Amino acid sequence: MMMEPNISERLSVYESQQVPAFVPQAREAGPRAQAIGNVLTHHVPDMARGFVIFTDRSEWQVSGEMAQRVAQLLREALMDELIKVE
Repeated sequence: MMMEPNISERLSVYESQQVPAFVPQAREAGPRAQAIGNVLTHHVPDMARGFVIFTDRSEWQVSGEMAQRVAQLLREALMDELIKVE
């Protein structure tokens, strides 16, 4: 009988590719995992194309390589969080 890979094994495949993140099926995933999946699927790819940081003092446009690097760091942190949530 062949066993299905666990979420950590499945996530490692996605971490090595630039594709939307794997998120457990909605019926299996709790609200936290669903929220993380939504951010990984929609927000992080958008951030890689550029974003603005707003603070009380000013705003800062992040674009180009810097936006891609920040998005990648966020993706890695969220993937780690997703593994913990499971």
